[in-house]
Amino acid sequence: MSQDNKTELQILLEIAETIPQKGELDSISEAMLFIIKNKIESGPYKVQASLVYDLYCEWKQYKKVDNKKSFLHDFGLVFQKIKYKGNIYYYLNAETLVIDDDVLKSYPRGIVRPRGNTNVKEDKEKKGSS
Repeated sequence: MSQDNKTELQILLEIAETIPQKGELDSISEAMLFIIKNKIESGPYKVQASLVYDLYCEWKQYKKVDNKKSFLHDFGLVFQKIKYKGNIYYYLNAETLVIDDDVLKSYPRGIVRPRGNTNVKEDKEKKGSS
């Protein structure tokens, strides 16, 4: 497969597989670990940066988390970001994100579909029933 046809996830997974010793994982940023472990991919959904950071904090169980500015900077090195209605968003495949309903309720515009609807849960259900 040529380098141009690989997704960000495939590239990150290849990088992760080349790490010979577990101790060297310390040199990978928290954002990269979060992306690799959760198999986050780019996609058509706009996902609010604050929501991404909260998902990261939950994933880390709020223990030894990177500060928000540092984490989002590193996350932005992998995914395209956009300023939309006064907030920063990343283009992600939101259907693969594991988001608790209570967390999602805290972000009424946390995920914006390409058509503008924010109901990702409904998208997942429709996709599962087809």
